Amino acid sequence: MPLAPAAGAPGEWLRIKEAARRLGVAPKTVRDRIEGRKLPWRHREDGNREVFVAERAQVSPDGVTTDGLDPANPVLAGENHVSGVAT
Repeated sequence: MPLAPAAGAPGEWLRIKEAARRLGVAPKTVRDRIEGRKLPWRHREDGNREVFVAERAQVSPDGVTTDGLDPANPVLAGENHVSGVAT
């Protein structure tokens, strides 16, 4: 069953190959994240899947991100950027 992005999350829907290129990962990684319910996705009219790639959070001068994650921790920041899923 498709997983929707967080309400109001800025970003765009991309084909798996384009999402992988944009995120700097292999297409298989994107498919694995879909299967693991870590990426919002939906079916395209042609039967293929596409994923929602959220925009990166903005960092204020005091080092706080708009999503509340630590920008010094690329794993957390990357996961939030990739998923757009509210946690």
